[in-house]
Amino acid sequence: MGPLPPEFDGLLLAVGKGTRVMGGEEDHLHSVPHVHANQALRTAATTTMIPLGIDKVVSGRVHGHPISSSEVIDEKVTRAPLLPPSRELLAGLAIRSIRKIPEGLVIMYLGNDSPPGWADCDGSYDTPDLSGLYIRLRAASPATDVVGKIEHSHVVHHRHVWSAGQAVQTDDRGLAFDTISNGGSKDGKAAAFTHEHVGDESAIDVPTTVARNLPKSIAVRFLVSKANGAKMPKGALIPYDGPSGPPWGWDLAEFEPATLFLRGRDAEFLLGSQFGNTAHTHTAPHVHRVNLAQSAAAPFEVQTAASGSAVAAATHAHLVDVHGNPSTSEASTFPPYVALPLIKKR
Repeated sequence: MGPLPPEFDGLLLAVGKGTRVMGGEEDHLHSVPHVHANQALRTAATTTMIPLGIDKVVSGRVHGHPISSSEVIDEKVTRAPLLPPSRELLAGLAIRSIRKIPEGLVIMYLGNDSPPGWADCDGSYDTPDLSGLYIRLRAASPATDVVGKIEHSHVVHHRHVWSAGQAVQTDDRGLAFDTISNGGSKDGKAAAFTHEHVGDESAIDVPTTVARNLPKSIAVRFLVSKANGAKMPKGALIPYDGPSGPPWGWDLAEFEPATLFLRGRDAEFLLGSQFGNTAHTHTAPHVHRVNLAQSAAAPFEVQTAASGSAVAAATHAHLVDVHGNPSTSEASTFPPYVALPLIKKR
């Protein structure tokens, strides 16, 4: 058995077609392009007053504006790893036909029988437990614990520039006199019904929904030889990186699609089933706390009263919670891998 090619070290094993293919990413990120458009949200004005009388229409204490945002600015997205739960195994490259199977050799198998001299890698009888795990090739010193994670998420840091249009015409209205009563004076300023605001906010950090680290895969049985000299079972599958066709006694195993990661069968994914994805997205549900700054509208001068219904003062602001749930851009689900053809023992 020769050494593992250095370029294979640390890669997940996948089945491919033709010559070897290497690819995948250690980690990744997404962009989250989105806007918030025309959300008419009713909130209370931060400053109010009580006018005397009910004569002219002004803005009510609670009223709404159609709020919209610019595209995302100041976006920063955390990176996340793609390596799924995997077992590192010491690997090598056979430089000639294997006549004597060494103890501890691991092969793939799609049959339901139990070949003599071989055992399932399920953790029983001192076998490695590869149930639900991928194989990560190592030239030396494989990790003793499972590496990789079942899922990942990101944090999206961003903000928008906001604007708020004219108050919604069907929304709350206040009523106020514009005349003077009992020798009083126009000592208050109410907000005209037609007014606008400019919004701003502090950047927020938004956790995305999680996505599984589950590349396009096929569930196989991993078998391990229990003694030196075990016979290679009919139907055994092993990766092949030779310069020509399969050696005598072996056939090329055909699989679709062209790249399939090899994962130990378990209760979730049964033997021979295909699952997973080539790419994935997330959603990023979040809430912006937007400050609609002081209105610059011309005031409506009125006389104030000691009690009664309040209306919005000419100089007022709003604090508005704007909800959104955008999707991220798409990103690959493939961790670093080497895809090799599989050959099948006749």
